[in-house]
Amino acid sequence: GKPRRASQARVIGDRNPKDLRVREWAHHADTTTEMLLSATWLWQRASLQARMSRPRGVV
Repeated sequence: GKPRRASQARVIGDRNPKDLRVREWAHHADTTTEMLLSATWLWQRASLQARMSRPRGVV
């Protein structure tokens, strides 16, 4: 069968030192996205709880 493109890219990346930087950046971007998502989720949950605990009639 044909070689998978991912393994092919890895071989090219091993020859190219710049790829390591790209991989590090991609990992950093993933971590940042996760942090943003969890922060958004926590904020939404907090605002929802605040809305529920607020007495009726108060906006």
